Amino acid sequence: MNTWIDPGDLLLMRLDSEFYSPEFVAHERAVVCRKQDGDLLIRSLGDLGKLVTGPFGSMLPSSLFRSQGIPLFRVQNVYPFFPVEANLVFLDPSTSSELSSSEMKSGTILISKAGRVGDACIVPCNFPLVNITEHVIGLRPSDEIDPYFLVAALNEQFVNTQLRRFGVGTILQYLGVVASRSVQVPVPPMRVQLAIGNKLRKAEQLRSASNAARRKTAELLAKYLPPLPEVSTGNTSWTNNLDLSSRLDATFYRLSFLELERSLRGRFGSLTSLDRWVAKARNGHDFREFVGDGTPYLRVGDIDPYECDPTAAARVSVRREDLPASERIQVGDVLLTRKGRFGTALVVDTVVEESLISSEVIRLQLRSGCDPYVLAAFLNSPHGQMQMERGASGTTMLGLTREALSAVLVPTFKPDLVASIRKSEIAAIAGWRASRQLLVSANSDVAALISGTLDEQALVVGETTTIEDFTFQSLIRNGVQS
Repeated sequence: MNTWIDPGDLLLMRLDSEFYSPEFVAHERAVVCRKQDGDLLIRSLGDLGKLVTGPFGSMLPSSLFRSQGIPLFRVQNVYPFFPVEANLVFLDPSTSSELSSSEMKSGTILISKAGRVGDACIVPCNFPLVNITEHVIGLRPSDEIDPYFLVAALNEQFVNTQLRRFGVGTILQYLGVVASRSVQVPVPPMRVQLAIGNKLRKAEQLRSASNAARRKTAELLAKYLPPLPEVSTGNTSWTNNLDLSSRLDATFYRLSFLELERSLRGRFGSLTSLDRWVAKARNGHDFREFVGDGTPYLRVGDIDPYECDPTAAARVSVRREDLPASERIQVGDVLLTRKGRFGTALVVDTVVEESLISSEVIRLQLRSGCDPYVLAAFLNSPHGQMQMERGASGTTMLGLTREALSAVLVPTFKPDLVASIRKSEIAAIAGWRASRQLLVSANSDVAALISGTLDEQALVVGETTTIEDFTFQSLIRNGVQS
């Protein structure tokens, strides 16, 4: 790659051509111009706090990982605004204290050095103490910057593009601590910082409330359903004629699958196969030409029980009204992924309804008497997932067929349990969506701040809702509509 640059654009003694791509050079000039304008204070990230990194990998072998203790945040846990808590590993408190230089407290900031270079998140309040690996930068902000505002700024294009640029390498994308200190960050008056930062604080509370609602669903199902059998693997299975069906592949008759079916039948007098609850099952459409502005097109990666965001999906030029009514998803349907991360169920509500779905997603139109939220919650539970794993077929890549739905057994849920699960599921979705809206709003505020179009007075006056208003109980009380 050959790049011609002006000597005035040289930065950080970097001479690699990728560092001077037209996008990065143009952005750096915009940063310099904005700083020279003088109406908005812009400072180096290194002046706003102390940046540290985790210990070398040799000091953190996987043999030190535990199932509980001090959370260890790896690069896969660092995601914009808030960390991904799935797949967390832990350290013994004694091990973490030996690595005290990389210990981080709630309210500090984590930045990804590799992978999704430049992604930044806050350490949430529910993590009083964590540690980090060598692939994560820890930032302990000074008192002159609100940490929640700083996270919003780090994830906005003005700052994030700088982080991505400093992570450019000829072989490996990797962001260093020294280069990160040179990143230029907008620093408005503290009242503006707090007004924007408080949106993230509220989003954090809503996220916590959503997670509490999800745990509530899991607890309700765990009390009602029999214990899960120990998972067995292998491709050899012994069975008897009583267990035989039309399936002749050994995986279908794994001991854990058979034990789950027996325990469900033993616990409940009435079980109904999933296909009996489904009036119609139809795959979506195979569209491969995407546009910048069009109809949201939900693919397997977009389907999530709680965090489906049609605004982030790919777009196609086909309009919903272009399809026959029978081929449009409707409120009350359940969407089920059939390939890749197969078996994930999502209820169609008014937000999702305006989308189209890919051919790798099955649309389930339910019969009357079947609550979509309860059915989706069961299908997403370990009991449902194990059954769909059993029903999946394929020699090279497993996937669900519509015929496999007959292998999934669904118990009858009591009316009071149906009402409780439905309420917690809707609360979980509402909490995540409200949190997402606040994050988008904060990002827009930072963009307006940098462009000089932010109405600071209106922003500060408009921030009147207290943080305490965003709890699980408030979602149940105020935000849940069936």
